[in-house]
Amino acid sequence: MPDVKLWNGSAIKSLRRVLAKGTNATFFDVNYIVVNNSSRNPVTVWNAIFQTTRATTTTFATTTTFDTTTTFSTSFNTTASTTTTFDTTVSTTRDTTTTFDTTQSTTTTFSTNTSTTTTFSTSKSTTTTFSTSRSTSRSTTGAYTSYQYSAGSTMWETGLSGQIKWSGTTVSSYPGPSATDTTKTYGSYDYQRGSFVENFVTTGKIPFTYSRYQVRRRLSSTTTSFSTSFNTTRSTTTTFNTSRSTTTTFDTSQSTTTTFSTSATTTTTFDTTQSTSRSTDTTFSTSRDTTSTISTTRSTNTTKSTNTIIFQRITGTGTGALTEVTSGDANNLRYWDGSSWNEE
Repeated sequence: MPDVKLWNGSAIKSLRRVLAKGTNATFFDVNYIVVNNSSRNPVTVWNAIFQTTRATTTTFATTTTFDTTTTFSTSFNTTASTTTTFDTTVSTTRDTTTTFDTTQSTTTTFSTNTSTTTTFSTSKSTTTTFSTSRSTSRSTTGAYTSYQYSAGSTMWETGLSGQIKWSGTTVSSYPGPSATDTTKTYGSYDYQRGSFVENFVTTGKIPFTYSRYQVRRRLSSTTTSFSTSFNTTRSTTTTFNTSRSTTTTFDTSQSTTTTFSTSATTTTTFDTTQSTSRSTDTTFSTSRDTTSTISTTRSTNTTKSTNTIIFQRITGTGTGALTEVTSGDANNLRYWDGSSWNEE
């Protein structure tokens, strides 16, 4: 539930007590403050019930010793001889003046401060991202070796089926280079035909003639690609903080002076004459001896520790007394109908 706060002049404090004005300029303590929410249902926004802990440790250490000796030794021997004569004249005058001068002055001052602070906090965050990409390609070709020739090992050969051999390895694929080819690429190398060296004639029933040339090679063209991406992010956060403070003060003073002045005078005279004679002879002779001895010792040590969690609330009786309740959920709907408190 929302809290109800009070500005005390230097800081915002939580309310410990809320008073409401009743009839005849009297104050009443408020148990709860109830308002309508957005659904038009009453909800409690302030509750005078709070939880407290009471820890009590009681220690009884009592030592009682009775050691009493009482001796009564009483002797009564009394003789009374009395002659009383009453011859009384009483003349009494009572003059009484009673003045009541009563002044009653009552001054009642109501001072109520209401402080409201409203803060609006608005934040706007903007993030802008720039994405830039740049791609670069570079082609690299190796340098040719010198022309080389080694019969049957390193050579360029054309004929019925041409071939290129390098260091004893045939690098060309069938059907090999033709008589008009001067440059061929196999694998990762470029091969180039050089000067004519000799004709090679095979043996057999049908001889074949092959032309052999010098040969050189280089690494084929290599392409290297560079791709560069630039990501730029710009973040902007704008915060608007708006605060509005309103303080309302109600000062009401009521002064009442009442004076009662009353005077009463009474004079009373009493004249009384009485003559009385009485003679009395009385003798008392009494003796009593009594001895009583009592010796008693008692020692008691008692310790009791109690931790009690209680719930208290400020009652609405006008005196602000604290009343223990059985539950912290005793949030009954309590309201002032203009003349008395009601609870539902």
